Amino acid sequence: MAGYRLHCLDGGGHIVERHDFDADDDGAALDYARARYPNLGLELWELGRRVVKLPPTEVAMNGFRATGQVI
Repeated sequence: MAGYRLHCLDGGGHIVERHDFDADDDGAALDYARARYPNLGLELWELGRRVVKLPPTEVAMNGFRATGQVI
């Protein structure tokens, strides 16, 4: 297992939440991240290596926080 760091990004690309977790590999870590925050932009890191950066969906860009609350 490897340690991963997940940055949840708002529509402007700013970090709104950070989560540290363990996963078997990059694919499992990405599956976890997308399942937990399906509408947010995400940066997924494993130590100092950025695994992937995904843009937010339209839902996140229109006023939702990482918690799903309307801003």
